[in-house]
Amino acid sequence: MDTGNGKRIMLAAAAAAACLVSVSAACLLISGITDAPESAPAPPQPASKPERMPGTRLRGRILFLVDSSGSMRIRDQAPPDEGDGAPVSRFDTAVLEVLNTLESLAERGSYRFDAAVFGSRTTFLGRDRMGAAGFLSATRGNIAEADRFLRSASVSGPTLLREAIVESLDLFSAGFDPEIPDTIFLYTDGVPTLPPEEEIDEPAVPADTSRAIRIAVKEKNVRPVKIDVFALGSLSSSREFLMALASDNGGISMTGRTRD
Repeated sequence: MDTGNGKRIMLAAAAAAACLVSVSAACLLISGITDAPESAPAPPQPASKPERMPGTRLRGRILFLVDSSGSMRIRDQAPPDEGDGAPVSRFDTAVLEVLNTLESLAERGSYRFDAAVFGSRTTFLGRDRMGAAGFLSATRGNIAEADRFLRSASVSGPTLLREAIVESLDLFSAGFDPEIPDTIFLYTDGVPTLPPEEEIDEPAVPADTSRAIRIAVKEKNVRPVKIDVFALGSLSSSREFLMALASDNGGISMTGRTRD
């Protein structure tokens, strides 16, 4: 046996193993799973807190809050297949996004949800249509009820956004668990209508209006409930307002694809 070749083979194998360890550690760091050096063992978990299975941190209560005001009838959204079809309405785009998300929740089994539409008033699926005292389990039957509820909504009238969010936050008052996240998914084109005594006749979102709504929501949201926003339409002032609203409440803002 050539001992020189044997040593070279052993050194090559050791180098390859070291590279694999480095790549694995880099992947873990990039994904945010750990920030410990590759040579440091993971710190032991306290005995009082059992280890959770991956993904269970995503469980929680979700309210899908959909704008059903008149401006949501505007057809300026790209079709779902991103093809050359005719533009679809903002409201139909929002409903499809909600139903797609609910389908993914049904596969997890650890979520509870409710859905609501708002224009001049806010109507909840669980509380107002089904007589439920709290959030609904993400079963196939309840998702089918959500589908019928959203598709039967009347898309018209003003946008009382502030009132809709404030009323929605009350829904989370019962059954609060600090270990389980609460989230509002808000789907809107972001042009709020103030009550008559505060109305401003302007198509964009005035700074005073934006500030008043953000302050009212922040003061109410003491829990806090995270608010993620799906912004529809193309008005830049609305998008800026919705980004700020989401950021104020620990959430993110996403934008739908427009189609002229």
